[in-house]
Amino acid sequence: MKLLPSACLCLLLLLCKAAAAEDEPTPTVEERRATAVREAFVAKDEAQRTALLAQARPDPWVIAETLRRRGALDAALWWAAGLNKAEEQALRSYLEGLREAPIDERAWATLAEAKKHAGARQREEALKVLVDFAPDPKTVIGIEILSGRGELLVILRRIRECAARLEAAGRAAERIGWRRRAQHNLHKAGQARWTVNDYAACEPLFTAARDHARALGLPAAEGISCYMLGLTLDT
Repeated sequence: MKLLPSACLCLLLLLCKAAAAEDEPTPTVEERRATAVREAFVAKDEAQRTALLAQARPDPWVIAETLRRRGALDAALWWAAGLNKAEEQALRSYLEGLREAPIDERAWATLAEAKKHAGARQREEALKVLVDFAPDPKTVIGIEILSGRGELLVILRRIRECAARLEAAGRAAERIGWRRRAQHNLHKAGQARWTVNDYAACEPLFTAARDHARALGLPAAEGISCYMLGLTLDT
């Protein structure tokens, strides 16, 4: 039995639609969360915002940066308003300061390419992608690239290099008021320095990480940094 021309056309359109869907990249967890935040913003659903903020990951600043990239600055500012006062002020200041700034799509593409390599366990290739790009250290996406270099070096067991990279990324995060990333990076940099017995360099790193955790109201993170700081001072 021959298909009618209209039936053939419908079948062809369905096949083309399916092929196009396969070519579309799967949204990242950050993109999915940003979509949820924007929907909550439109609905003015503060309870949903609180529920989303209660989830440890992704970092709220990364979500705000994703929204800014989409041109949803008002949603990003509304998202920031759900954080504690000190963190809200820092994130709001960051977002307002970049209100007229262009989006660095090359930085986003670089990070996506590196993640693709890393997901395929091509870590050296991922590292090369990040190292070959010069990010803006005054933006969240730029600091994500700087942090990614350090994280990959940890996996590759290049300890001294990773310590320096993570510390640089942590200090860059401090300068824009991004305490969460600063705390994470500086603590990991301290751990790396500890691994190679560089105790003199550990103290300021663990001290800064502790102080950031305390300001953010993260007792577990504060406790870990305090413990490592105590070990360092006793060594």
